[in-house]
Amino acid sequence: MSYTERDLIKQGEEYAKWGRDVERKAQVIDELGMYTGWNGAVSPGDYDEVARRLNLAKKRFLDRESKTYAVRILWEKAWPFEDKASE
Repeated sequence: MSYTERDLIKQGEEYAKWGRDVERKAQVIDELGMYTGWNGAVSPGDYDEVARRLNLAKKRFLDRESKTYAVRILWEKAWPFEDKASE
């Protein structure tokens, strides 16, 4: 295998983006203050509190990461922590 200098630079940039995204997600999970499991499941007794914390974490995230309204809309579309019905 061989890579051009341009390929290596692009891979480095993509890796840096990935690292920032992992840090962003970890920060939101940290703000929740509790482990929600691999799939985000919480016990029924904790649901209302976790939902409240998640809404606050989402607002703080959007405020922190969005410099413009257009960027905020893009971040809202990319938000990975959505409430889903049990399967």
